[in-house]
Amino acid sequence: MIADASIITRIQTAAMLDSLQQGVDGPLGGDLQLDTDAMTRTWEQTIARPAQPGYRVLSALNGGRVVGFSATVPSQPVEGNEWLSQPGIEIIALEVEASAVGEGHRSRLLAACTDLAIEEGAHIVSTWIIAGDDARIRLFHEAGLRPGGLQRVLPVGPHRISQHLWWAQLGQ
Repeated sequence: MIADASIITRIQTAAMLDSLQQGVDGPLGGDLQLDTDAMTRTWEQTIARPAQPGYRVLSALNGGRVVGFSATVPSQPVEGNEWLSQPGIEIIALEVEASAVGEGHRSRLLAACTDLAIEEGAHIVSTWIIAGDDARIRLFHEAGLRPGGLQRVLPVGPHRISQHLWWAQLGQ
């Protein structure tokens, strides 16, 4: 629901800052600013858009209250990699508020993402994980994803954050 956009932004902001902190040595820095108003507007537009194959925003509820969400987009093919050039989805967000971690919401969101992707004909699932984010690495590793051998480095404030692509074949 569009009304959930501000909740999704709050959950995403907290999770993003935590994940980014895992990827740097020392403090992340107080000068890093996130435009939560723009993030909320983007989520409102995304949620309001009619469903298209591969594009999904799913919510995790606890007693009718949103405690987490996931978002997927069609994955981009990786030239020269037989597996990663197949049709698939990329999980661009899978976040649960800290108070609800350990209640199975992340696993259920991940299962729903992959089930819907299989129904739409996807062959792979992928996600980028910040190096050092051990909790996220553990979640995706336990779900059967493995490193894909690709890395990207993104500037975040004064830092450079390294991410690794993780992936799995679906329906096997």
